[in-house]
Amino acid sequence: MTLDPEQIKLGTELLSKHLEELRDEKPELGDFHAAFEDYCMTKYALGSAATTHRTAGKHDCGIDFYSTKDKLYHVAQCKIPERDWLEAHPEKIRSFGPNVLNDARDALRYLIGDSKLTVNDRVRHLYSLIAADRHQEDFSLTFLLIVFGRLNDRAEDGFREVKKEYEKKNVRILLQQVDDLVDEFIVGASRATDQIQLDWRIPDSGVLHARDYCYFLVNAGDLFKAFKDYGWRLFDLNLRYEVRNSAVNGDIIDSLKHHKSRRSFHHYNNGLIVIASNYTGGAILFL
Repeated sequence: MTLDPEQIKLGTELLSKHLEELRDEKPELGDFHAAFEDYCMTKYALGSAATTHRTAGKHDCGIDFYSTKDKLYHVAQCKIPERDWLEAHPEKIRSFGPNVLNDARDALRYLIGDSKLTVNDRVRHLYSLIAADRHQEDFSLTFLLIVFGRLNDRAEDGFREVKKEYEKKNVRILLQQVDDLVDEFIVGASRATDQIQLDWRIPDSGVLHARDYCYFLVNAGDLFKAFKDYGWRLFDLNLRYEVRNSAVNGDIIDSLKHHKSRRSFHHYNNGLIVIASNYTGGAILFL
């Protein structure tokens, strides 16, 4: 989805605030770019059971982090403008030219063995893991180019060429741009202060009643609509709280991929625990 300038401004401000909070929580991150890498690493990790590491630094060969689990690999390069530029131009979108692909090309050549670049120990270890798994039937390598901006026309042409070239080598390449990154922050932002009220019509036979609580399964479409309406505020009264950017999100997605785990999804993921001022039949009014 392509966002308009006002949405980009709001999303940029909210993401920037989140990155500053990350820096406060993790002083070792050091700078704004490192906080962005950390955010992306958690967002695109393969779950809490995966091995996930930052590799950014001297001789990183254009690789900022990787996540691996069961012969599946996510490898990423992250690009974001300086914090000062974003503060001065929150409504603007940085345009990236063909040079943005240089690091990605270096990384891909090295990982498939077509380059002898000098790399740090973390990247060298990643290469050894991929080399050991590459010829296995269930091996999968996804390279993510994550840019807080958009590629210009020439860069898009170059990206399509790189993508086509490496598809032949069994490497999947994904592009994540500013719209993909700020969308989750602006969902429900227009209703940031009003009371949350949900009208979920659940047949009485589908509700397990107790003295001061009830248990029921809500339609996924209704829950999605509620999230679009209220955003992350929907989870503010969840006693387990929400972790917006967590590797556990990868585990939840994984449990939806297989028929057997889908049948027990609500048991595996424990649902939502909410406090309501009252409920009747189907409508729930949150405090």
